[in-house]
Amino acid sequence: MTGSPPSRKSPCSSPSSLTNRPAAHPIASPVVLRTRSPLSRLPPLLRFSLIFLSTLLLWAVTAQLNHALAPWRLYVFVGALAVTLPALTFPFKTGLLASFCGGLLFDAVAPVSFGTHALLFALTHAVVFNFRDRVPRDDTLSRVVIALFANLGLFLIFSFTQVARSPAPASLWPRLFADLACSQICLALIAPWFFAIQARALALLADDTHRYA
Repeated sequence: MTGSPPSRKSPCSSPSSLTNRPAAHPIASPVVLRTRSPLSRLPPLLRFSLIFLSTLLLWAVTAQLNHALAPWRLYVFVGALAVTLPALTFPFKTGLLASFCGGLLFDAVAPVSFGTHALLFALTHAVVFNFRDRVPRDDTLSRVVIALFANLGLFLIFSFTQVARSPAPASLWPRLFADLACSQICLALIAPWFFAIQARALALLADDTHRYA
């Protein structure tokens, strides 16, 4: 008596075959390598020193310019240039210190309470720092526009403090508006040159530091 042939089980239906299958390897996600900026290699003290020296140069140039404009009773204020680059590119503490010390330079010859420029420069730095990730900050045009708005705010604050202390506030406004127009025009002309000096000096210092490290 011949028996029926044994039934073959499909390997796919066998539980042991399912457990012995090699697990599928997940697809590896591409690794994004972030390169550090050369400026990030600079010690904070070097960055602060270079920005302070550039602010000192700015202060000297504007002092000579105001001396030349004195016969026309005009005054140029471009203090926002001392704040813009540190607020846009530096870590918060290093940039805040550079802006504060730059304000002390402007306080040295200004007819205001000592520390007024330093305090307002520090506040302006904090404001610009908080929204720097929402604006393009790497090109010169964006930096000039940010500096113009920051300079406008600083000038208006100083203007209101002068008007509040003046016995005849109405007579000050025409002169203040003329000073504001002159300041904004001078800032728009000086800013690209000033930012280029700061960026070039920082880049050269970063290259030398990396070369001899």
